[in-house]
Amino acid sequence: MALGSAINANHLRTKREGGRLVAVGIPDYVDSERQVWEVDIRDENYDRECVARCTLTIVDLIQNPSLK
Repeated sequence: MALGSAINANHLRTKREGGRLVAVGIPDYVDSERQVWEVDIRDENYDRECVARCTLTIVDLIQNPSLK
C-alpha cells in the first residue's frame, strides 16, 4: 500500500474555464520502502499548468496487518 508522506505543488497558471488537463507522473526514485514522483500537469494547448513532487511511503500489508 502506498501512503503519501510529502507533496509539493507549484501552480503556474490559473485555469478558469473548462478544458482538459493531463497529468503525467514520472518516477524519480523507486525502492521497496519509498517512491518519489514528479507530476507534470498541462492543458489542452500543452501549456504547463502545475508541477508537483510527491513522496510515497510503501507499506507491506502482510507484514503490517494493523494498517488494513
